Amino acid sequence: MKFGDLDVSTPEGGAELYARIRSAALRVCAQPDPIWNAKSCVDKAIADAVTKVNQPALFAVYNNHHKPSLPRSTQLLSQTR
Repeated sequence: MKFGDLDVSTPEGGAELYARIRSAALRVCAQPDPIWNAKSCVDKAIADAVTKVNQPALFAVYNNHHKPSLPRSTQLLSQTR
């Protein structure tokens, strides 16, 4: 997923990137099988993408939509390397 057109350090950029991540996760995790747990797949895909991008504005949007929120230590992971 490309997001070079966004300033992900701003709340607006974080919100737009979150929307793109969620949309992509919904497409990837959509399965016609009733046994498939699409919600779990979507939740994991979004959390993994937010963690990988590692931007405070994106974490803020994620944490407003999901409980429990991602741990703060995850947010600071790349800053300690």
